[in-house]
Amino acid sequence: MDYDDEDLKNTISKLTDEQLVRMLTVERDEYRKEALELAEAEVKSRTIPLSEVPREISNQTDQVQGNQFNHTPDADLPTPSAQSRTSKLPWLFLATSDKELKKRISHLNEEQLVRMLTVDCGEYRKETLELAEAEVRARGMTLSEPTRGLAVPSKQDQEGHSNNTAKSPVVNLDSPFSHLRARSLPIWLFLAVILFVFSAGPSTDGRAITAGGGVLFSVVIDTAVVGWICWQCIRRNIDSPRLFGPMPRDLPTWAFVTLAIPLLALDAGTGWLTLWLRYYLILLFGSNPITNWLGSSSRIGFRLDFWIIVRTLMTVGYGPAIEETVFRGLLLHRWALKWGLKAGVLGSSLAFALIHPRPIGPFIFGLVMAVLYLRTRSLWVAIACHATYNALVVFLHTIESVKLNGALCFIVAVPAFLLFLHRYWPDQEVPLPYFDRPAGAGEAAET
Repeated sequence: MDYDDEDLKNTISKLTDEQLVRMLTVERDEYRKEALELAEAEVKSRTIPLSEVPREISNQTDQVQGNQFNHTPDADLPTPSAQSRTSKLPWLFLATSDKELKKRISHLNEEQLVRMLTVDCGEYRKETLELAEAEVRARGMTLSEPTRGLAVPSKQDQEGHSNNTAKSPVVNLDSPFSHLRARSLPIWLFLAVILFVFSAGPSTDGRAITAGGGVLFSVVIDTAVVGWICWQCIRRNIDSPRLFGPMPRDLPTWAFVTLAIPLLALDAGTGWLTLWLRYYLILLFGSNPITNWLGSSSRIGFRLDFWIIVRTLMTVGYGPAIEETVFRGLLLHRWALKWGLKAGVLGSSLAFALIHPRPIGPFIFGLVMAVLYLRTRSLWVAIACHATYNALVVFLHTIESVKLNGALCFIVAVPAFLLFLHRYWPDQEVPLPYFDRPAGAGEAAET
C-alpha cells in the first residue's frame, strides 16, 4: 500500500471492532507489519479484549468452515479457507477515499469481481458493492440474475442438513459485443459490389456509371450495411434500444446538435491542410493512388432532379443513421471492450475517416461524434448532429458563391475542436452507453 502512516491510521480508526479483530486474527497474513501494529494500537485504545479471541482462531475457523462444506459434491472445489485467502480482498477496507476505492476495484480481474458480488458480498460495504457493480457494467460483463447474496450458503446448508452446497449463480462473462466480428463488414460490402457489377455492368457497356447508377450503387452498399447491422444484432443478441439510448428530453442535450455549424469550418480547414499535404506528397513521390484519394472530393449539391433528390435524402437522413450505428454504436463498443475506451474511440474514428476522401477532417469529426455519444448516452444526438452537418454541406455546395477561407478556418476551428475534445473526453472508467441502462430502457429513460 502506498499510504503514509497518518492516512493508514485514520483508515484503521474507522474500522469496526469486528473488522479489527478479524484483521488481527483470521486475515492477519493479508496485511503489512505497519498496518498490523497500528491495528493493535487501535485495539488497545478501544480496550477490545483480544485475549478472548486468540490468534489461533484462524485455524479453528478454517476447520469449522471446512466441516460445514464437507458435503459439497464438487471434489475440486477449494475449501472456504483457501477461497478466503485467494479471493477475498480485505485491503479494499483500507481505501482512503471513494476515488481510491474505485481505482482499486478497476484493477480486479473478472473472477474477483464476480465472486465479490456473489459469494463474498457480505464482506463489503454497500458503497463498495455499488462501485463493483458499476465496474461490471463498464466491462460489459453480465450476471444471469441479481446476485447479491445469491451464492451465500443458506442456514440449512451451513448446519449440514442438506447434501447440496449453496449454488453459485450462472455467470456470463461475455457481452453481446464479445463475438462481434468487424472484419465481416468488408466481406458484406465486397459481395454487394460484386452483385452490383454483375447486375449493372453489362448495361453500362464499359462507360462511366450514370447519375442514377451511382445512386443505385450507394443504395446497394447502404443496404448491405443495414443487412450487416441487423445480422449482428440478431446473431449477437444486441438490444437496439439500449444501443441507441434514450431520446433526450432537455434542450441542453439537443444543443450539442449545433456543433454541426463549426464542424463546417473544421471541414474547410482540414480540407485546406489535406490539399497542401497532397501537393508535397506529389512533389516527393509523384502521383499515386494515395494522392489521388487525398485529392478526391464528393460535392453533393442539390437541384430538382429525381436521382439528385434521392441522393440528397440518403445523404441527409439514411447515411448518418447507418454510419453512426456502425461506427459509434457497434464498432465503438466492440473495440472499447477489446482494447479499452481510448483505443475504441480512436479506432472507430479512424475507420470512419478511411471511408471518406480527405480523411483528416472526418477523423476529427468521428472523435467529436464519439464524445457526443459517450457524453449524452444517446446515439440520437450524434445522428441528429451528423444529419444537420450533411444538410449544411449540401446547402453550401448548392450555393457555390459561398466560399470558406480554408487557412482561416484551420487556424480557428482545429484548435477549438482539440480543446473541445480535451474538455469533454470521457474518463476511462465511464461505462459504455449500452451497459449503462437495463434491457429495454432505451425509449423513455431520462438523460
